[in-house]
Amino acid sequence: NQLTDDPEWEAACVDRMKRMVERDKNHPCVIMWSLGNESGFGRNHEAMAKWARRADPTRLIHYEGDHELKAADVYSMMYPAVDFLARAGEGKPETDGDRHGYRPNRPECLNRPVICCEYAHAMGNGPGGLREYWDVFYRYRRLQGGCVWEWMDHGIRRRMPDGREDFAYGGDFGDVPNDGNFVIDGLVFPDRTPSPGLVEYKKVLEPVMIEAQDLGAGRFKVTNRYEFLSLDHLKVVWRVEEEGVAIASGDADPPDIGPGMSGLLTIPYALKPGYAGGKSVWMTVSFILANDTLWARAGHEVAWGQFCLYEPSRSEPFAARSRRADPVRMRSDGRSIVFSGLDDTITFDRVLGTIVSWRRGGRELVRLGPRLNLWRAPTDNDRNWGRGDEYQWRQAGLDRLQHRVDGIEASVDRDGIGHVAARVRVAPPSYARAFICAFEYRIAADGFVALRVESEPWGDWPATIPRFGMQMRLSPALDRVRWFGLGPGEAYPDSCQAARMGLYSRTVDELLTPYVFPQENGNRMDVRWAELSDPQGNGLAVIGCPKFNFSAHWHTPEDFDRARHTSELIRRDFVTLNIDQRQHGLGTASCGPGVVEKYWLKPAAFDFSIVLASNVSGRPGS
Repeated sequence: NQLTDDPEWEAACVDRMKRMVERDKNHPCVIMWSLGNESGFGRNHEAMAKWARRADPTRLIHYEGDHELKAADVYSMMYPAVDFLARAGEGKPETDGDRHGYRPNRPECLNRPVICCEYAHAMGNGPGGLREYWDVFYRYRRLQGGCVWEWMDHGIRRRMPDGREDFAYGGDFGDVPNDGNFVIDGLVFPDRTPSPGLVEYKKVLEPVMIEAQDLGAGRFKVTNRYEFLSLDHLKVVWRVEEEGVAIASGDADPPDIGPGMSGLLTIPYALKPGYAGGKSVWMTVSFILANDTLWARAGHEVAWGQFCLYEPSRSEPFAARSRRADPVRMRSDGRSIVFSGLDDTITFDRVLGTIVSWRRGGRELVRLGPRLNLWRAPTDNDRNWGRGDEYQWRQAGLDRLQHRVDGIEASVDRDGIGHVAARVRVAPPSYARAFICAFEYRIAADGFVALRVESEPWGDWPATIPRFGMQMRLSPALDRVRWFGLGPGEAYPDSCQAARMGLYSRTVDELLTPYVFPQENGNRMDVRWAELSDPQGNGLAVIGCPKFNFSAHWHTPEDFDRARHTSELIRRDFVTLNIDQRQHGLGTASCGPGVVEKYWLKPAAFDFSIVLASNVSGRPGS
């Protein structure tokens, strides 16, 4: 407050206000005058507000630093936690305040509009939790929304001596002091390419909401969230897909609903009574522009909703194939256990306790794994300047876990099914904590391998862990990926509203999200099955029991962890495949609250099953 509460600076402060108001007073897009930003609060702010009200009584005054509303007309906050914001929406007085010192307890602070002048810090992979913010914005009339910080990453394109390009930021020019990558915190990348955060943001604030009222009868409740428009400028289009393949589609006029109102939409489609197919059936309803506008062409999607019409019971696909005419053959050779089938040869290592080679018809599929994986390359929100989840995870040794095989047994049963049971202790060195794991494999001659992992934490663990899953190294030839699950972009527990169920195809290169500062990226959620194959269609399928997350990269988590720019990432001669049961949320802790507790991944007993299949054409959905 040194300058803003010093009478000698009053004239300068008021002059600043005058110049802004006189410059911008005829712009109708200006709805409030701001007294500044992050400048404490003092008598000079009050003088600025007094002059502005005399000069322009038609506009409100905003200033986030005025916590007692001595000058401002609206109560403004930066980066409040969702529960704190909800209490503000309810008009409840605060006695303790939050980490920024907000303590709305005076009467004038409890009935004014509330604005988040900054929230949802969009640094790196995130922001997580946008839906929770918008749920409370819509729930409480007093809450007026907010401004995401910020629009774009402020990186400068540069070309490296070897021809590769990346984006530079603070400290890359010998500049001291600097903010490092704290300027890389926008919803679009430096080249204005939309980030996954922008796609998520569009979804959570879309102006039309659709909810299923009676799926069997095709009835939906539609809510118009526009402030001034009806829905007559939109058109409804719908399609029904059976595991990503369209089986029906149509269009309709939107219901006649005024701003802020709700109405009924009926779509003339329903599954036949007693439908019991073996594949998921989903309906997607979209609201698109009926005509060209100044800002988008006809057909641009404004809002959408998706609904599951049928989900088959996802029993383990291996169970139905338990009796086969051809038995698997097993031989033991020193530290190797080798299973041979019709076209597959799978080699386990007794010391590593996992697969070290899987070949089909002479083609290499797997080089290593699955092995338990708890680590992810920290996101900017995980790091939080050394105060976030990453600090707790590294202190617990989760970035240097070691695998110790305490026992491994192998056999072939009377039905010709191979069995491997491995007891593995996964722990950081010199710490009294571990995950005690039981890996149970069943191997069939036709290239199906069922895996169940039961894991129990032992010892003192931090409140959260980054992920729970398995990691594999695959042949570099398997660089084509197809999956049925959420997509097409990445998704995380608190940032998945924009992902929709579908059948998607990408290359391993395309699965990478090129965050300027490398970090965890590319996760796909709620996947029923995925396959990685070579150009001829040979490869490996992963089948969920019932579902899983996955990501596939040319880099390891350690590569993402070490690199500070995308040009520093090392392209490996194998594909890293992560198969996860769950991941920890993202949050916004790089400059805001951390992960909402319901999205925490807490250390607990985990039971995770998948099926691996080398005969890709034999997996569900083919």
